[in-house]
Amino acid sequence: MLSADIKETSKYESLVETVEATLNGEPLNLLINNAGMAAKAELDDGVQEDAMIELFRVNSVAPLLLAQVQLHTLIVCFGGGCSRHLVDCGTL
Repeated sequence: MLSADIKETSKYESLVETVEATLNGEPLNLLINNAGMAAKAELDDGVQEDAMIELFRVNSVAPLLLAQVQLHTLIVCFGGGCSRHLVDCGTL
């Protein structure tokens, strides 16, 4: 298992290199993005736009971008067919 701060998109390539080195030429058969942030705010307290954008970046955008840069390694082959498995666990 590898852990990373997925808000730092500039470090994705380095993370992918670490994954590839760890796999030693084997394909990645499962990628689990267990990223998430939560904010507790009531509508009448005033939801902050910046906080909502940050939540969306961490919970939705970052896992998708990370999967995109890792996609070439993410492949599973069984018999005659190959597939990719991606699991996203987020927080709202």
